[in-house]
Amino acid sequence: AGEEDSDDTELTIGSHWSLQDESDDDTGIADLLRTKTFPDAMQAFTSLAIGRRMMGLDAERVGHPWRAKMDRYEAEAWRQYAEHQAQSGFYCFAINEHLIKAIRLNPERGELYFMRATYRAKLCCPKLLSGSEQEDPGRKEVQQVLDDCHAALQRDSSLLDAYDLAIKVHCLRFQ
Repeated sequence: AGEEDSDDTELTIGSHWSLQDESDDDTGIADLLRTKTFPDAMQAFTSLAIGRRMMGLDAERVGHPWRAKMDRYEAEAWRQYAEHQAQSGFYCFAINEHLIKAIRLNPERGELYFMRATYRAKLCCPKLLSGSEQEDPGRKEVQQVLDDCHAALQRDSSLLDAYDLAIKVHCLRFQ
């Protein structure tokens, strides 16, 4: 499942993934990620690497039950890393280095696409998001924001903020 899915994908309501949805079998990874602090997110990467090695998942072992779980945890670590980068104003870095990796690891998680759409919107039309004067962002950038909102909503229709962002950005195109 890649970023480019067909339009006939069924919307699901409330399909958010959370750390509470599954056990980490006492690896401590979930506890690190629950704190949402930068140092703990970095420690989670180390714990993930050790866990993958211990389970033999550092090599390609398609279908191993822990592989998908470790991928979801790693995606969450990359998401948190992106969030910390964005809080410091490094939106391009958050998008290109961290969210791309998170989406590759967990492509069905709608909030990752919405987060990327939000950061792209902050780059191409920051005044729109703050409610101040309008601006004229590039067509390609606006389309990327809309595409990410669409991808987020395909995966989780309860992401109401994705609807809101898509409408705001779409209205920019007609001004």
